[in-house]
Amino acid sequence: MPSISRIRFTNVIYDNGHKRYIDTTFRFDGYNGILLLENGAGKTVFVQTLIQAVLPRKTVAQRKIQETLQLNNAVAHIAVEWILEDQPRRYALTAVSLFMNSKEQLASQEFALEYTPSSQVRLDTLPFVRSDKGKARPATKEEMASYCRGVAEHTMAARFFSENDTLLAYGQYLEEHFKIIPSEWNKIAAINETEGGVEGYFENCRTTNELVDRLLIPTVEEGCLAASGPATAKGNGFAELFESQREHVKQQLRLEKRITEMKGVLEQLEAYTAVQKHCFDAEAALRILNSRLRTYYGCICQDEKARHDEQEALKEEQGALSARQTENERLLAACDVVEAREACDDARSASDRAEQGYREAEGARKANIRESQNLILSRYKRDQSRNDALLAEWQQALASLEADAGTQQLLAQLQQNSAALHGWFDQAEAKEKAGLAQTAAAMEGVRHQQADIQHEKEKQEAAYHRILNDVKGGEGQIQELLRQQEKLEKELFADSVHQEAADIQRRWQRELAQVRQDAAGYEKNQAFYEEEGSKAAALVPEAEREEAARQQELWQLGLALSQTDMLAKNLQDRLQQWPHCANIADDTASLYRRSEALCQQVGDDLFTLEARRRDLDLARRRAHRWLDIYGGQDQFLADPVLADKIDAWSRDFLYLKSGAELFRTYSETAEGGAEGLYSRYPFWAASVVTTTDELPQLMNRLEKAGRDFFQPVFVLTEVEVRRLVSGQSQPLPTRQVVPAYWRNILPEAFSSWLEALRAGASRADAAMAENDRDLTALRPLLADLQAFYEHYPFSQYRNQVAKQRSLRDESERCQRHLDEARRTAEQCRQSVELYRSRLFTARQQESKLVTALGRLADYLELQRQHRAILEKNRQLMKQAGDLQHALEGLAAEGKRLQAQYEEKLRQYSRIETRCSQLRQKLYWAEVQDTEAVEDGREYDVLAEERRRLKSRLDGANENRGRLEAQIEGARKTDAQLAADMKRLRQSAELPLDEDVSYPEDGAEGKPPFSRNGQA
Repeated sequence: MPSISRIRFTNVIYDNGHKRYIDTTFRFDGYNGILLLENGAGKTVFVQTLIQAVLPRKTVAQRKIQETLQLNNAVAHIAVEWILEDQPRRYALTAVSLFMNSKEQLASQEFALEYTPSSQVRLDTLPFVRSDKGKARPATKEEMASYCRGVAEHTMAARFFSENDTLLAYGQYLEEHFKIIPSEWNKIAAINETEGGVEGYFENCRTTNELVDRLLIPTVEEGCLAASGPATAKGNGFAELFESQREHVKQQLRLEKRITEMKGVLEQLEAYTAVQKHCFDAEAALRILNSRLRTYYGCICQDEKARHDEQEALKEEQGALSARQTENERLLAACDVVEAREACDDARSASDRAEQGYREAEGARKANIRESQNLILSRYKRDQSRNDALLAEWQQALASLEADAGTQQLLAQLQQNSAALHGWFDQAEAKEKAGLAQTAAAMEGVRHQQADIQHEKEKQEAAYHRILNDVKGGEGQIQELLRQQEKLEKELFADSVHQEAADIQRRWQRELAQVRQDAAGYEKNQAFYEEEGSKAAALVPEAEREEAARQQELWQLGLALSQTDMLAKNLQDRLQQWPHCANIADDTASLYRRSEALCQQVGDDLFTLEARRRDLDLARRRAHRWLDIYGGQDQFLADPVLADKIDAWSRDFLYLKSGAELFRTYSETAEGGAEGLYSRYPFWAASVVTTTDELPQLMNRLEKAGRDFFQPVFVLTEVEVRRLVSGQSQPLPTRQVVPAYWRNILPEAFSSWLEALRAGASRADAAMAENDRDLTALRPLLADLQAFYEHYPFSQYRNQVAKQRSLRDESERCQRHLDEARRTAEQCRQSVELYRSRLFTARQQESKLVTALGRLADYLELQRQHRAILEKNRQLMKQAGDLQHALEGLAAEGKRLQAQYEEKLRQYSRIETRCSQLRQKLYWAEVQDTEAVEDGREYDVLAEERRRLKSRLDGANENRGRLEAQIEGARKTDAQLAADMKRLRQSAELPLDEDVSYPEDGAEGKPPFSRNGQA
């Protein structure tokens, strides 16, 4: 049987809503465990709730689950995780949701699942708790039904049972798949109904008196009997009981000390527990994140695979559509040759008109561009002249600052740096200009090639149009053939697409092969299940015979046990009539367990009754004796009785002797012998002797027993006896007890005393008769009890019960195997019928596919003829296709040359840009007036040297920096203007007019130049 790993209770509310399990998980991991709760904390509720996971809606202790739990407007979720196998670890999950349906009746829905530790659906991932607007709430039955149904649809090892399914189906599923047997859990529920028999043990003890009389006193008497009996190897009796209690007290003291020590340890462990809890929470969060990541990764992989499959399908569809489009274009081209030629002529006319308009617009555009470029050039010249005037003014101011000797030296070094920088700039510019010239030559060669390509293209187009006119004659046959194909397509294909015929033929052939393969598999499976069904059916008769023999043996054994139980019941009923046996349990096992005590108790009761009979007989005879003595008299007479009282009381006194005994003892040694002793005191026969200390106690006893004496009783002390023995005289005794019945000497008292004697004699006779009846009933009871233990020993009864239990268990197992064999036979029969039906369907489908493939072969033959006619037409169009291909090649070549020309043009523009950027570099304008010298150093080295020199000059004269900055800005502006004018001249499509002057009002909206050289 599987063991419990974890238990989860969610929204389990009880005790009128005062107690609940919000979402609690109990972890056992297959180990035995104890749940310690105080009285009334919900132990029975816990067990009944746990049982629901196997036996939904189960009643325990005459209390329904809807009475135990609060299910109105709430759903209680119970789930148990079972360990099926340890290596490798496999789990089973049984989950139940309890609720009240629309008819206010108890209902439930169940879910069962088998999984491994790496599964995504586990006990802790069940969505018993949902989040609603940031707040947690228990899941509804609809939400759990949707979740469990979805898991069951996608997982073979899962099964969902709705509220409409029977509980029997759920129990059978648990027993077949998880080996969780509901009948065993019914026994667990039965045990918990009486809480282990505790209630039955105290059933006859409802009050304190009943508890003392029926339970405590018999238990103590049994202990007394055990204590008075012979000691066994284990020991018994009250002495050992108290000794064990003393050891328990010592053990309690040691445990209290140990508890104190453990409290200190627990205080130290609290911090560790908090850290461990934090670690556990972190691990749980990590597991949740890992689970989410695995889920996301799985979804991403599935999406990626789906997109990849969709992309492949789209590619295949695109290829098929492209092929179809190409074929359609060729057919349309063949069908619309004339229309295309007329459209071409119209397009040429429109092209000529558009070209004429383009030439006119192009002339206007070029005139506007030429005028605009002339204005831009004149503005550049005006700005350049203004900038040169400012530059000359600033250079003159700078020259006046260079009169100093140190400044002259720095200027000399700066002059050398300028020469080196000018040489570097010239060298770089020359390199770029060489690239410009080379690119311009390449562009010119590309223009010549384009002209040649255009001429060849016009020539090929004329030949192509002539060939298309020759193709139109074969189109009539193609149209007629297409009409014939469409007629046959309507019979075979739903979409009338004749291009898919070959694919459909292959698909139908594959389907035919698959159908034949399936039919063979169906025949094989049918034969297999017929054989398995025969094997299972053959096992049933033998199992039924074995079960019948076992049931016969069980019947005989049950008959013997019933006879034993009947005899035991008779004995128990007879025993329960006696007070000391009133609390005996009403079962045979209890009769055997208390066999020794019962026999001892009955024997003791018998002994007590016999002793009581003797006492009653004595009392009866005494009553009758008094009646015999005084019944016929008309006056009172005395008669002595004393010896019995002295024998009975001697154990209660240190010294108590009769006077006659002492007279015999001292008659020979006394002064004067026996005669002298008697003459001194003649009342020895009516005297009692005791010590002086015990004299009051003896007088009290004698007065209480006065009604039993016939003669007065005289009391002597031990001292008085010794005086009498020594020869001293003794006056008449003054301590005497007169019999109580002497007062009956009065006539009126005597008559009433006689009536009392008669009533006492009658009561004694009745008590004697009742005691004899008890003896008459108890003697055969003891004999029957001893005979029962002799003829039906406990070992025999125990073996019979064990054998009966074993036979019942074997019968249950055999019945399960028999049911399994019958189910297997029935399943095999159903499978045979299923595969027979599938085989019949497959044969019908095979026949249809064979017929359809024959018709498809006819269609393919027509299609082959169609292709032959198309091939003839393609031969006619071959030259047109070659020419078209040649035209496409010329067009591609023209595009390539155009792209090459545009690339050269962009390359030319990049070189110009680099030249412009070269002139815009720092210090370009400053060094243009210096003679160029090439010294081999790089630009960065020269620029850094110039910066240092200028920094030294700036330290010598602050104004020099401003002037150089202004000069530098002016030079840059001048270089920029020069570069812009050069670029404008090079990019101009028409020659520019160098004599055009910029109008005075042409610069409105453009800021004028300032004195510091900035616009």
